[in-house]
Amino acid sequence: YHVASQVIGKLTATGTDGPGRSRITYGEQAVYDEAAGGWRLGNGHLDVIARGSEVPEVTEAAAFLRTDVRPQDVMTEKQQPFDLSFREIVERGERYPQSARWKLLRHYHITYPLSVLLLVMLGVPFVLKRRHRGTLVGMGIAMLLCVGYLTVDVIVRDMGLAGFLPPVVASWLPVILAGSLSVVLFDTLET
Repeated sequence: YHVASQVIGKLTATGTDGPGRSRITYGEQAVYDEAAGGWRLGNGHLDVIARGSEVPEVTEAAAFLRTDVRPQDVMTEKQQPFDLSFREIVERGERYPQSARWKLLRHYHITYPLSVLLLVMLGVPFVLKRRHRGTLVGMGIAMLLCVGYLTVDVIVRDMGLAGFLPPVVASWLPVILAGSLSVVLFDTLET
């Protein structure tokens, strides 16, 4: 997608029809037509492929692709979660309710700032305990805990995006685990 010209250089869109056949639309120099609700295609064609086959049973010219995917959706698809505002994430979640990505991002937008506080809470007990080890060792342990937290966060988030975990669980599980551990560690501090 070329942002300045708002043209998709090469477009490939896939979907299925009622009988379960794959419908693959190809085109060049696709331009969005808001009034018509889709993309006008140059050199476009449509292949219809039966289930279980790799050879198109129908190939026809296609000058238009009706879809609800707009230019702003194409532009934001590859952006990082915090490049979008919370409102933009909620709008996309309402627009694509079956997409786990937007549900997960909505919750992740809330849990990410909490994770910063949790990482501080996880590290402080190790830095403040001076009994049998020095402050430097405590800081090293705190840093390892932070790396462990971030690793678990990435793994669980990817599992949520892949559909192995519900988006809400994938967003909140690392926060709940780290929060529980930080409460236990703070309880062991001598005052």
